[in-house]
Amino acid sequence: MSNTKFQLGAEVSLFKTDLVGIVDSESGCIIIRQPNAGVDAPGITIAEFIEEIKNVFKKLGIDIPAISIPTGIEKIANGISIYLKEIFMMIKTKDPKSVDFAIWVSMDTSPELQAMFPVTIKSGYLKVWNTTRKVILDEMQIGTIQKLLEQEAAAKSLPEGIPKNLAKQKKI
Repeated sequence: MSNTKFQLGAEVSLFKTDLVGIVDSESGCIIIRQPNAGVDAPGITIAEFIEEIKNVFKKLGIDIPAISIPTGIEKIANGISIYLKEIFMMIKTKDPKSVDFAIWVSMDTSPELQAMFPVTIKSGYLKVWNTTRKVILDEMQIGTIQKLLEQEAAAKSLPEGIPKNLAKQKKI
C-alpha cells in the first residue's frame, strides 16, 4: 500500500474577498476559508454584483436575457453594498452531501440612499451555519439570543468605571 498523501490549494476571490481552498487527502476534506478572516473586504454593490453575473455568463458563452437595473432604482442598486465577512466550509470527499459550514454576510447603505427614505436600514447582516465547531462559532460571533442577553446583563452589572466593551473582551 502506498502512503502517498497530498494537499492541493488555490486562492480565489468572491465578492472582492480573498478565499483559500484546500483539498487534503489525509483528512479526506475540502476546506474553504478566508486567509484574513475578520478583516473587512471592500464589498460589492448590487449593481456591481449584477455586472459580475453578466460577465461570468458571457465568458462561459451562455446567452442570458438582458439583466438590467430597472429605471429609477439605480441609486438603490448602487447604494447597497454586500460584504462577505467570513466563510468556513468543510466538505468530506467521501460524503459530499456532508457539508459543515458557517457564512457571515453583511450589508450597508450609502448616506445618499439613507437620505432618500424616512426610515432606512443603515446596515444588517445574515449568518447561516450548521457547524458546531466552537472555534468557528466564536470567531464569527455566532451565539444564541439567550447567550447574547446574558452577556449584556453581565456587562450592565459591572462595577463603575469598567467600560462595557472591555468587559466583553476580557470576560470580566
